[in-house]
Amino acid sequence: MVFPAKGLCFFHDTRNVISDKLSGVVREIRERLQLVGAMIPETNAEKYFQGLRERAWDTFAEELYDDVPAGKIVAEEDWSFDQTDESAPHFPWPVRWHRSFAALKSLHDRLADRDGDQVRAIFGPLVDGILPIVRTQGDKS
Repeated sequence: MVFPAKGLCFFHDTRNVISDKLSGVVREIRERLQLVGAMIPETNAEKYFQGLRERAWDTFAEELYDDVPAGKIVAEEDWSFDQTDESAPHFPWPVRWHRSFAALKSLHDRLADRDGDQVRAIFGPLVDGILPIVRTQGDKS
């Protein structure tokens, strides 16, 4: 089940995450997770993004990341990230809200008119994150 909570989307509720964490399922999938911040607003975008990142880090730190005691240097076997680490799975790949992409019917009618620079400005980080995955999957087939 997917449901939004304070700008985050979860694939199941916290009780399931905790039981999955205890059963070891989280260890198997957590390295394949990546948060996507969809529809980042045009106004106050930086403030919105910062709040989303902070809430995501809180959730990931509580439910997915390994506990690293204060003062301990993070070892290679520890799976934990700093809140501002752009390579971390809690650090959202932003997709900016844009009026011309908001309505599916109008989007469908105007796909041929899309400017590559405009698409890059709106979807750039998401595309940059997905391309290596798609290329890797393509190499396996």
